[in-house]
This record gives sequence, structure tokens and C-alpha cells, in this order.
Amino acid sequence: MITIILAGGEGKRLQPLSSPENPKQFIRFDRFGGSLFQCAYERALMVSEAEDIYIVTNERYITKVEDQINSLGVSAGKSNILGEPAARNTLPAIMAGVMQSGVQNGDIIAVLPADHYIGDNDAFMGILHESKRLASESLVTFGIRPLYAETGYGYIQPGEPHGNGYSVRSFREKPDEKTAVEYIGCGYLWNAGIFMFKRAVFLDEVKRFETDIYNAFSQGGGLFEIFGRIGNGISIDRGILEKSSKVAVVPMDIEWSDLGSFDSIYKIMPAVPFVPDEGDSVVRAGDSYELIRKKDGSLYLRGAKGIVLIN
Repeated sequence: MITIILAGGEGKRLQPLSSPENPKQFIRFDRFGGSLFQCAYERALMVSEAEDIYIVTNERYITKVEDQINSLGVSAGKSNILGEPAARNTLPAIMAGVMQSGVQNGDIIAVLPADHYIGDNDAFMGILHESKRLASESLVTFGIRPLYAETGYGYIQPGEPHGNGYSVRSFREKPDEKTAVEYIGCGYLWNAGIFMFKRAVFLDEVKRFETDIYNAFSQGGGLFEIFGRIGNGISIDRGILEKSSKVAVVPMDIEWSDLGSFDSIYKIMPAVPFVPDEGDSVVRAGDSYELIRKKDGSLYLRGAKGIVLIN
């Protein structure tokens, strides 16, 4: 299997923890023993050889990608890391990985985000393997069975049973809370942004629905030239999946999160009580919270709610 990892996030979420210099996918989390990107790469190694894994990222993060892969004890070829000269959304990014891989039209390709959390890799890999047959004829997307009414995710409405999944009746944008509750009651799934397909099926649908993008790649050249032909780009959801009749969704009952907010991080990694060290300065700043100045000059608030600390 070929795996494409989308690692083009530019640090716009989880600020100030994330930044354009060190976006979310490259931040090290002690809970995971590395970054989310490294977790995604190790996940890819469970289904693909290193030479069959392609990373699509912003060109300024190429060195960061190389360093994080090397720290795993793996060497990625230069041709396996693709640097986008500008963000053009997910469809051009996936197209870049597909064209670079040079796979045969019958080969199966999995597309994984670089910055998501998956709690059970073995269960996830089992679902991928089980979905290969469906992916040989359909553009497969994966949906998470919702645990609660989440307003930060898009939703997928399953249709009729199809293989180990379902046809897709509709894709829905991020809802308000009332609508999210209705979606759950109707059996909708969270859109996980994970895909699997046969190369030929994918290219046929791109050619049919996004001819300009297909032609931009078909004319050849480097990514700078190709992306210059594309314009603003488009997501794979809007460009292909919402239009194609060859789309299927496979439900997954696994622990998953896109970790797009601090609330989602706290659900995965509960906050650890902060205990001042000897020598720290502790100042009672109100009836319910304290201001703590560490010996290194950093400041912390303990017990505060609804307050932003600017140092």
C-alpha cells in the first residue's frame, strides 16, 4: 500500500502553543513520545514501506520533516518529501502525492492527516486492510461514530450498505450544537479526513470534476510551476467527494480526535495539577487563584478561569 501524509498545517490552530515556525503537527507531546507527525509516520509504517510513504508539507518545513523522521531511526528519500510552494488545500496536496508516487493505476493509496490522534493503531490498521476491496472501486472516506455533539467537525450522512461501509448520502459542514445533536440521532458520522482509493479511480474523478487541477499536473513541471497554474485550490471534500457517485464511508469505533482545540487536547490529556517548586514566588492574586513566578522568570496562573495572562 502507498501512504500519503498531509503535513501542510501552518500553525493557525492551538496558538500560541502552535505557531507558523512550529505548527501543531511538529509539536512534541510527552503523552505520545513524540510529535503527532511522528505518530502518523509510525502509523504509516504499519501498512507501507518507508519508500512507499510520501509526505506533502509546506516547503519551509522540509528540514523539520527530515529531522523528525531521522529521529525515528528511519531514512526518507528526498523524493518522498514534497514541499508545497503555497497552500492550495487538500486536493492539490493529495494529487501531488499521487503523481509523485509513480504507482500503477491498480495500486491502493491511503491518505492520512499528520496532526490527528488515534487511540488504537492496531484497530485502525485492521479497518484499513478490511477496506482495500471497497477502495478498489470507490473513493473511501472514514467516519468516526460520534461520542457527543461536536460542533468543530464536519459530518457524513451514510446511505445504503456498500461492502464493509456505506454509500454517502451527504457531507455536512460544521454544525451548531442543536444541529449536531440532530445529526447524531440520525446516525451521522464525524468526518475524519482519512481517505483510501485506487489510483485510477481517484485520477478519473479528478479529471471529471476538477479538470483544471488535473491538467495543471498533467502538463508537468515542478510543484512551483504546477501550483502556479492551480490558483486558489480546493479541498478533496468539495472538489471531488461531494460531487462523485463513487464515494463510500467506512464507520470506525476508535478513539480519535483532530486535536484542533485546547478542549480536545484536555479530553485526551487531562491537565496535571501544577505544584510550585521551592524558590518560586507565589502571590495570592484573588479569592480563587494565585500568580506564580518561576525561578526562570515564567509566569503561571493557578485556579483562574476566563483570564488571559500576558507576560
